[in-house]
Amino acid sequence: MNDPETLCDKVSAEVGKNIRIVSCAFRKYVSPTNGTTGGPGSVLAIQKHLFGDLYRNIPLTYLFSPTAQTFKYPPEFMAKIKDFVPSLQANYCAATYIQCMVNMLKRSSHKTELLFVCHDVGSAYGAFLCGLKYVLIFHSQGCLVHEQRSYNFKLSESDVKLLNSMEEVVFKNAEKVYFPSKGAKDAFVKTTSMNCEVIKFAQVPLYNTIFDPSDTYKGINVLNKLNLHSFNRETTDVFLSIGDFCTNKGQDQIPSFLQEYAKRSKRKIYWIGIGNSINSELYENLKSEQNEWLFDSTLIGKRTDHDSLLALLDLADYYIMFQRYSIFDLATLEAMQAGKGLVMSNIGGNIDVNKENNVVLVDSDNITAAVNEVLSRSKKEFGEQNKNVFYKYFSPDSFFKAYTEMLDNLLA
Repeated sequence: MNDPETLCDKVSAEVGKNIRIVSCAFRKYVSPTNGTTGGPGSVLAIQKHLFGDLYRNIPLTYLFSPTAQTFKYPPEFMAKIKDFVPSLQANYCAATYIQCMVNMLKRSSHKTELLFVCHDVGSAYGAFLCGLKYVLIFHSQGCLVHEQRSYNFKLSESDVKLLNSMEEVVFKNAEKVYFPSKGAKDAFVKTTSMNCEVIKFAQVPLYNTIFDPSDTYKGINVLNKLNLHSFNRETTDVFLSIGDFCTNKGQDQIPSFLQEYAKRSKRKIYWIGIGNSINSELYENLKSEQNEWLFDSTLIGKRTDHDSLLALLDLADYYIMFQRYSIFDLATLEAMQAGKGLVMSNIGGNIDVNKENNVVLVDSDNITAAVNEVLSRSKKEFGEQNKNVFYKYFSPDSFFKAYTEMLDNLLA
């Protein structure tokens, strides 16, 4: 039996066999060297940066969401979807865009076989409607309906039915379904209503990565820019959380840990939490509780620029996130790359990151033990360990190798 690499070499060498691999994400393109924000768009931008325009003599095309100036949707189509929730609108727009681009690619070379690598359900749905082979890399936190509800979107019965049916068609017809972590797959299986036995799940995850940052963040006075409190570096432990204020991200679970940490450490604690206040009730509840905490805190209900986030990481001692569902947050990788200790909930993608006991994993029933574990570790050694684990398992080289195997399997 031929191994995948031999088959790929044969495919790319056949004179009469024209193939083009199209990778797509219905997201705006942002250069990964300017900082990544996570999700399908960022991962596709990294893929493009690392692979370029040719792989095994096979042309590579990358499709991001078009601008209003470069692509116009038919008015009758827009009228049909105008009452849908934003996620459904985006998925149908993605599918329509992919169908139009497939027609264009086929016109330019009708003998070329198109193979699709899709980073979102809408793009994959477009590939399915065109009758093309595709793999899906699913970046959502649980199934589509679950993720929408976690962000406080109100879904009608019709919304739920349409999201579920589109997701089911896409998953069942994919050549392979990949996830950015084992935890992301577990979250999907746990929240979906479909029969997962018919899905061709990949056996290995496709971990995300980030590039080494520039030094531009070092000139930012983040204390003034974000109105942070002043503190004594020698007597204060600084904890940082980066993530939108919503149920899945779990910032509301962090104060109970920091309360116990403040009692046991006998040190001053400063918690900085930053992200969009998507769930305004959750965010406002946290704000109203601040005066009762045994530690100082600043909660910022909106995102900031990437350089400021890097400056925040430079300021922090620990990165703390207690997600209820975690796929594989790029902010976690940035904290590792910055050499910070990780204190995270014992679920999903957080477990994937814990390669060499480099994460203190926290459950609701082991808070005291977790606090003691953090206190027993040297800040410096804890941070250096995470930095080493990042470059060993989650570097751009590791990303390139994993995506190479995915492409080879698709070609074979």
